[in-house]
Amino acid sequence: MTDRSQGSARPHADAIPDQSVSEEVADHSSPPTRWRELYQLIVDFSVPGRALAKASDGTETAQSLKAGNPLALITEAETLGFGTAAHAVVGRIRPDLLTVDLDGCADVIASGVLDAAETVNAPLVHLAASGSHDSVHIVLAPPTDWARTHLTSMIDELRVWAGYDTRAVDVLTPARYLRLPGAASLKPTGDVCRPIALDGTPLSALDAAARARNALSEVAASPAAAPQFAATGHGRSRPAKTTVSTTDRIVRTLAQDAAPVVVTDVAPRAWRRRKRFSYADWQLLMSHPAVGVRSDRATEAAWLLWRSGIRDWTMARWYYRNCPVFEKFAVRESATPGSSRAHWESIASRARAHRPPLSDTDSAVIGRVREHLCTWTDRPAQAIAMLAVLEHRFTDGHGLTDRPIAVRDLMSWLNVASIGTAKRLLDDLVEQRALVISIPYAQTAPREASRYSLVDPQVVLSQSHSEHDVTILGTPLPLTLHLRDALRCGRI
Repeated sequence: MTDRSQGSARPHADAIPDQSVSEEVADHSSPPTRWRELYQLIVDFSVPGRALAKASDGTETAQSLKAGNPLALITEAETLGFGTAAHAVVGRIRPDLLTVDLDGCADVIASGVLDAAETVNAPLVHLAASGSHDSVHIVLAPPTDWARTHLTSMIDELRVWAGYDTRAVDVLTPARYLRLPGAASLKPTGDVCRPIALDGTPLSALDAAARARNALSEVAASPAAAPQFAATGHGRSRPAKTTVSTTDRIVRTLAQDAAPVVVTDVAPRAWRRRKRFSYADWQLLMSHPAVGVRSDRATEAAWLLWRSGIRDWTMARWYYRNCPVFEKFAVRESATPGSSRAHWESIASRARAHRPPLSDTDSAVIGRVREHLCTWTDRPAQAIAMLAVLEHRFTDGHGLTDRPIAVRDLMSWLNVASIGTAKRLLDDLVEQRALVISIPYAQTAPREASRYSLVDPQVVLSQSHSEHDVTILGTPLPLTLHLRDALRCGRI
């Protein structure tokens, strides 16, 4: 057995005992441990865990030590190691959760997996650094079987797009084992498996348990993210609503029959939390428009996807392939490949290009920021990052204060594949007093990005020491002139 989960020799049971019964067994048969609450939230106690040791020949092949209660095994391992696990402990994750094991590709893939999870409203239950370089374990809670299937499909498309195989991006089946939090690595140079926050900082066992508890409570307390689907004779899916008579028909509202959606100052481009589709939304997505209005309904549905928070074709593609409202474009794909994407991109580009008018005050501040960036000749990477932040967040007409900026946003704007690089650039902008964190990221709201306010350079200069207020300039550097001319001409 390797560090990454291997298939179990034990056949997967069709019926899994109730989790509460298994937890009672765990409570009585295992000694106290700091991992108790987290394990009880994410581990499937209906099957025993396993204690594994590194092979004596230095390979990744594991040597089985014993089987038993995962809590007892991790406690014994940490006791033998005087606080740090002396060997690995593996176990099965609860079958209602979805586990993704990223091996050597977390910087590239992890953000996309989390984006896909947000699309189907699957909260993050557990995130851990596996102990190997650029490797993490991600455990998510899909609210429905449909969400699980959709999420798995999006992760597979992301893997193919990034060029990784199924060993690097591994979606575990319920019968597979995963190295549990606190367990030692089976690789010669690996570290213990540690829970981490989204920014990569380590979490204590209590904080990791609190995150898992909040995520599971969110799923339990919320309605289903999408209607359950039943197959039809046409090979497509329809939402099944059990509270409505089967003789009821979908009746469009006047708003649905109105003219195509137009962009207003309530810009769909502006950042917002991804929201669940309502039943009325699914009525539109799963409807079969009559000939003559199919384009209007498809455009309306595309705007619905955008307003819900879907921003990328890799996420919109599933809806175009599976929702009958887009059937016109699905049929066109056979004769004209790319028709569906062209329609989506026309909506997305229109939304991204929309800008409500800036106020005179905001325009003046942004102008001073652009002028100030011309002096950043010794830090061009930070200057480019700040220009991207200005363009994508602060010049969109929605204010200069309390604007959310996620590390993944900066990765997208700069086409940077590394989360660490994007995070360092964002931290540098705060350190340079170009931005100020107005509302910091909180573990209690894992889907909310930190909020930033733009700093007026005039205010910074007025607060600085007098000896820094006046700088004797020599001949402007070429980069300074280039940036200044580009900014004034609107090329950047």
